This record gives sequence, structure tokens and C-alpha cells, in this order.
Amino acid sequence: MNIEIDIHTVKNTIEKQAFRNGFSQIENSSFLHSLEEQPYFIFSPYLLFEDSFKHPITNPKKGYVTQVTFRSNGSYENFRYFPLVTNLNLIFSLFSSQYLTYDEVIRCFDSLIISNFNLNKDNIYWRVPSTNLSLINSLKGNNVIPWPDVHLDHPIPGIQEKCTLVKIEYHYNDGLIPIANLVFIGDKNGKCKLDSVVYLERLLFILNNSASVLDTPYYNSIMVVLKKGLPTASIEDIRYMSLLLRTSLILLLEGILPQSRKAGYFTRKYLRDFFKLYLATQHNNNLMLMVEEILLSISSISYDENIAVNKGKLLNVFQQEFMNYSDMIRKNINLVTKKFKGREKLEPEEIEKISSTYGVPLELISSQLNLPISIHSKPNLHELGYTYEDIKRDFSPVQWYQDQLDRNIQFDFTKKEYIEPAK
Repeated sequence: MNIEIDIHTVKNTIEKQAFRNGFSQIENSSFLHSLEEQPYFIFSPYLLFEDSFKHPITNPKKGYVTQVTFRSNGSYENFRYFPLVTNLNLIFSLFSSQYLTYDEVIRCFDSLIISNFNLNKDNIYWRVPSTNLSLINSLKGNNVIPWPDVHLDHPIPGIQEKCTLVKIEYHYNDGLIPIANLVFIGDKNGKCKLDSVVYLERLLFILNNSASVLDTPYYNSIMVVLKKGLPTASIEDIRYMSLLLRTSLILLLEGILPQSRKAGYFTRKYLRDFFKLYLATQHNNNLMLMVEEILLSISSISYDENIAVNKGKLLNVFQQEFMNYSDMIRKNINLVTKKFKGREKLEPEEIEKISSTYGVPLELISSQLNLPISIHSKPNLHELGYTYEDIKRDFSPVQWYQDQLDRNIQFDFTKKEYIEPAK
């Protein structure tokens, strides 16, 4: 019987290896950056050590940190289909404002990710700029995907030096999963300064041979309760709601109370996105009982340590927001129902007006007015690099990378060989 690895083990293991590699730990932070001014949230660990790169003479550092990060601009609609991506992540970051050789960087991440967790090195792929032959040469013995340089440019605000992205990906379930992003800063003569992120929750589900990041205790514990209370909801909506609910609860635990502006806007937005799906779905359980059960289940397994302490206050705020939203929606639905009474079909412009003018979400227009309205728009798969045939996939298909390679770059995935372009 296999023993499931937990997030604490992954975090502690990678931190100990970073220390053995000569990096010093720096203190992490609340993911709340500011209640009043943007950026409101720590969206990258880089914000914790950016002075080391902007003022390297007075702040030379080689360090690491594990940080909860939050991207407020994440599109939840995409999470229905691509659950590799969430907006609330536990990120490990290794950085150096001192120059490291390519060989030092490669050895470091070999020890951090591959040998540290006994991952199959044959499944590791490095995606690198196609013109950086020095780096490609340093990676001999590794799987390398040469990639057009323009797609790996990664400018960092406040840094004048050229910044280039290098990605480490794992071949898993016929897809390539990005598990680490490295940014080479001031890259020259086989040396660079380094910023990086390692996605610990992606490592976690790979190590546990799971299907996605949602097959971890954080989301599983929420989805079990939601499935029981919302028996008619689709698996996509259950996933979506688990993301919305967990994000909302963590924002509340950080003391970010719902407001109509600034940081509190996001707490209210995610709560209301959850509420509208809940109200649009047939449910057979009291919402507050569901939320209380969810809090009990995730407090024992997550890194969100304040849940048990602040549960009572959190539930009070949650309930008040739900009551206020439900009352507002009920009144607006009554207005809409009177206006469109007897109609069998609504024009797209009318549907948009209901949503924008009356504040009634599309999910509730369909369920409350009993009209056959299509409410789930598909994400822009072209921007994400997917085709519609891939819509149910959780991972970037290997073939997609093959198809997208520049015409002058050839890589044989079967032989795992880089074919030099013809001169």
C-alpha cells in the first residue's frame, strides 16, 4: 500500500536540500501585500527579495523562501477545464543576485526536484531558448526542448538586464506539466543571476500519482462536502466552486473583509461567484452547515493554520454576505421576472442587459427564469495553446509542443534528440 505524501513533506524536503546547496532561508510573508494600494497581494515570491536584484552591491544574496501567492487576475472560468492552474498556490522560490554558472543552476535543480524526490529523470524536459547553444550544451544528458527566444523573454519591472525564462516540465499522463520556472537574469558567458519558482502542489500530485492539483487534500475535502450537498452539480462546477470557496475562506482568514473596492473587492467577488453557483444549483443541505464541515476538514490538512482560531468570526462574515447577496438577487429576479413574463426566448442583448443592469448573473437567469440559455462560455483556448479537442485535458499535450516548434528547430520526442537546423 502506497503512503500518500503530504504538502508539509514536500515543502520540508525541498527546503532542506536548498540549505544543503548553500542557500539561506529568508522569512516568508502574508500573501496580503497591502489593503489600500496595488499590488494588493504577493503574486510572486520575487516581491520579498527584489531589492537583492535592484541593489546587488549592498544586498548580495543567495536564498530561498516558501510563500503562499495569490493572483487576483486569474480567470476562474478556465479552471473548469485546466485545474493545473489555480490562483492560490504554495510556491518555493530559489534566488541568487550573485552570478551562478549554468552547471551550478542545473545541478541545483537536479538535486532539488529530481534526486530529492526520486523522479524519473527521463521524464524531465528543459524548455530553453533555441539560440542559447551554451545552455543546450550544458544540458547534455537531459531532455531539451529548444524554443523560439521571443516566447521566453521575461522582463522584470525595475531590472534593466535581459531576463529569459527557462521552464522545467515533467512528462506525465501523456502531457508536459510545468513544475518550475527559472528566470535567467543578466545572462552572459554561461553565467546568470537567478529567480525561480517551483510549484509544490504540482509536485505533490505527481508524487502521489494523482490526476490533477485538485486531487490533493485541500480541494478533495471541499469537493466531498459539495458533492454531498449539491448532488445535481456537474464535476466542472464542483471543481470551480471548490476553488472559489477555498480562495474566499483563505482571504477571510487573512482578515481581508468583503468590500466594494481595493483588496476587499476580491473577497466579495469570489464569495459572490460561489453564491451564484450555489443558488443556481439544486441543493439539499444548509450552506452554513456545509461551510462549517468544510472548515473542519481542511483545518487538519492544510497550511492555513488560522482556520480553527478564527472559525467563528469567519462564519459570521460569510453568513452576512450570503444573506445580503441572496436578498439583492431575490429582489432583482422579481423585477426581471415581471419584465419578461411570458417570454419563451430572450435575445443576447436582453440577456446581457439583465446581467449588467439588474445584476442577475447568467447562471441565475437560466435557473430562475426557466429559459434555455447557454451560460458557460468556453475559454479562449487559442491563447492558452489548446485546441477544442483538448478541452477536457489537464495537461499540455506533448504533441502541442512538437507542432509549435519553429520550422528551423527539430526535436524528436521518440528518440529525444535535438536535430541541428540545416545551415
